[in-house]
Amino acid sequence: MSKFLKTSVALVFFVAPAYAAYAQGSTTADLAKNCRAQAVKLYPTPKAGTKSKGVAKAQRDFIESCISKGADKQQKN
Repeated sequence: MSKFLKTSVALVFFVAPAYAAYAQGSTTADLAKNCRAQAVKLYPTPKAGTKSKGVAKAQRDFIESCISKGADKQQKN
């Protein structure tokens, strides 16, 4: 096998999947930023010193469900 052919095969099998994972990771970061912005809009973080029961949990739950739904949509495309 020629050296060029070996290099080409290595490129296809090792570099291409790594790049695909990198590209998908940036989409996930954008998705997380959008979900966080929506959660803060829906469940505003209260000012310091005020009693807020359940706001942090509601934000976490919303972000978790938003990311899982967004990940499902990305896999379908």
